[in-house]
Amino acid sequence: MDLLTFNAEIIKSIAWPLMVLALVCLLRKPIIELIPLLRKLKWKELELEFKEKVTDVEAKAVEVLPDVKPEDANDPETRTNLDLVSISPRAAIIETWLSVESAARKAVGQIPGVRPLSAIHIQQQLRQSEILDSDTDSIFSDLRELRNRAAHHEDFKITEEEARRYTLVGMALARLITVKSNETQP
Repeated sequence: MDLLTFNAEIIKSIAWPLMVLALVCLLRKPIIELIPLLRKLKWKELELEFKEKVTDVEAKAVEVLPDVKPEDANDPETRTNLDLVSISPRAAIIETWLSVESAARKAVGQIPGVRPLSAIHIQQQLRQSEILDSDTDSIFSDLRELRNRAAHHEDFKITEEEARRYTLVGMALARLITVKSNETQP
């Protein structure tokens, strides 16, 4: 192998890695701006999960629900769920969802002992009876989706702060469903 062939082979072998490195350097700023928009990134052993969903739900809830503030979380059930956050954020999410679902079941008149309705069916009935409007319906869906992730995905990770915010939103929604269902009943 002569010197020119050797140099040509070296250049061929490093051309693609150098091109990728150059692109990363050129596109570094736009890539960094996109990272917060990602929910989950997995590459070989590296896995990153981004929790913008809780923030989105909280932002919607602050506009729609009357009491999604920490200082308004004084009822015993909310306090218990908030205390659970420091022990197990995942369990706090599940317990909070159970509170929302329980309020929803009572609102639609779910009879104990009768085949239980799915959360989606209950949600439809709440919309039909106008207990949920389009905004609160969206919050209900988002909370259900987050609860499903917490309950069914082994690799689900959430911070205590995100679980605390989920709990405040969920309990406010449960209170709203209870109040609205009491207003619609004779």
